[in-house]
Amino acid sequence: HDFNTLSRRAVPQLNGWFPSEPWPQTATFVSLNLFIGGVFTAKMTSLAVLFTASATVGTAWLVSEWLVLLILRMAADDWRGAFQGLDSVVPSLMLHTWEWIMVTAVPAPMMRLSGLLGPAFYAAGVLYSLFINFAQVAVAFHIDDGEVARVQMFASTVYAIVAASVGVAMMGAALVWAMMEPRYRKTFYQHRTMQTYLTEWHCTLATHSALGVGRDA
Repeated sequence: HDFNTLSRRAVPQLNGWFPSEPWPQTATFVSLNLFIGGVFTAKMTSLAVLFTASATVGTAWLVSEWLVLLILRMAADDWRGAFQGLDSVVPSLMLHTWEWIMVTAVPAPMMRLSGLLGPAFYAAGVLYSLFINFAQVAVAFHIDDGEVARVQMFASTVYAIVAASVGVAMMGAALVWAMMEPRYRKTFYQHRTMQTYLTEWHCTLATHSALGVGRDA
């Protein structure tokens, strides 16, 4: 998505964070895959153990995550879909579900865009997703402490897998952070709602648009 020429021209405030030189581009791409792969592996491991121990607890945990994120986004007045036809309640909730899955398991950088989760929720969601895995594993082994264990793995093995995956993810994220264009780093954590983006960024700072909005309207 970041390599798309039209996207870079239309929204240069958000797109263009990938380095321009060939070798840094390759290194950034590999590091990004390490980051996403580490997050995904850690999440699937912790959820597999938690659901094996208790499907009820696992389901309740996921529903709670989904609901808390929705409440926080509602408090920030940034939960409705920002795309035509997706701003009503049901489509917005469906889009929210997809965004929640992405940020907790497959945190692609496009999720930081203001029309989706936005930078602040993206950064917070990734950090939460990484470190909550250890709590999920701890809960799983706590409730599975019966005569017949449902989880057929040693706790130390599961913790080692999660820790290694989180370590890979953090290493990948650090390398991406180090190699990206420095001026775009704030777009990965600085709070920007869609309303803020439209009023402060697009209408004021845009220098190009293929759809005739902002200065080009």
